[in-house]
Amino acid sequence: MARLVFTQQLRRFTEAPEIDTPAPTLRAGLEDAFARNARLRGYILDEQGHLRKNVAVFIDGRRIRDHVSLDDPLAPGSLVHVLQALSGG
Repeated sequence: MARLVFTQQLRRFTEAPEIDTPAPTLRAGLEDAFARNARLRGYILDEQGHLRKNVAVFIDGRRIRDHVSLDDPLAPGSLVHVLQALSGG
């Protein structure tokens, strides 16, 4: 199973559990997390269901490039980090 980890920045706003999921894609894995906490969806996805600009996702240490389809494959044992990208100075 893949493991989704939500960083401390997101946990400030809502419960963001670490979850293990058998999901084959990133989107399906995120849907598993949203099923556990519906409020989390609004912090991760915009109104069109795309990854928000201020959210970064890494699968096994590599940043995803497609913020629209989120169809990146998850392998058994994949580690997914979901975090808010920081900006400003």
